[in-house]
Amino acid sequence: MGIVENIAKKIRIINIITFKNEGDLIMAERITGLIGLMAYPIRHSSSPAMHNEAFAYLGLDYAYLAFEVDNNTLEDAVKGIRALKLVGSNVSMPNKTVVGQYLDKLSPAAELCG
Repeated sequence: MGIVENIAKKIRIINIITFKNEGDLIMAERITGLIGLMAYPIRHSSSPAMHNEAFAYLGLDYAYLAFEVDNNTLEDAVKGIRALKLVGSNVSMPNKTVVGQYLDKLSPAAELCG
């Protein structure tokens, strides 16, 4: 069993419902976990395609989405992660240097990064 599979087993699984518009018919799709990436700009990122392909290959029921979030909206975005019960989120520049002030705690590795 690989490291991603081990981590996935330790993550609390959260069931959410999303809706997809198929013409006049709205269909509900079940997604087990939502994972995000917060950065600005982000439209160029290949991370969602890469992560979603890896999740599919491993049989993990997750969706990875990119969110355009800058330092001005970062605090609200972190609150949104909690409110929507995302499994987790990656944070990239320019948010990486300031996100710590909005978190409950940092890992030792993150503390070393400043």
